[in-house]
Amino acid sequence: LLAAMGPDELTPEEEGTLRAWATELREELSLLGASTFPVDQLEMPPSGKPTIDGYDVGFQSSASDIIRLRWAYALSLLRTSVLREGRHAGLVMMDEPRQQEVESLSELLALASGSGGQVILTTSEPVDSITAMLAQANSSSQSVLSLLRG
Repeated sequence: LLAAMGPDELTPEEEGTLRAWATELREELSLLGASTFPVDQLEMPPSGKPTIDGYDVGFQSSASDIIRLRWAYALSLLRTSVLREGRHAGLVMMDEPRQQEVESLSELLALASGSGGQVILTTSEPVDSITAMLAQANSSSQSVLSLLRG
């Protein structure tokens, strides 16, 4: 079965996708305000675990930056797949994304609304708060706003 998977080296196309994913991840982490590690030095090895100088970024981060890393990881993978016509299912689901009282929820909503896929967020945030954040995000949030207003 392993032999049937083909060579273990990445094709040029796969390398390009990995570079594009790393670029998207760095951009999203910057927009979300990650600050406990140098976002511009983040690398994406073939394992799919973000590193800096070969070390797992998750071990070098504050609790709020770990949450931001999870958000950016899922959304950057979705967006990269959409842009490069990859095999992502096009759906990301997040439960209570504002754990640890992360202050970047409005930025997350903006990234989610521009991801190119379907993003389902469950939250205990007040509807008025979410509505205001989505209104600031962009016009593609209008369908979500109408659902919230019911």
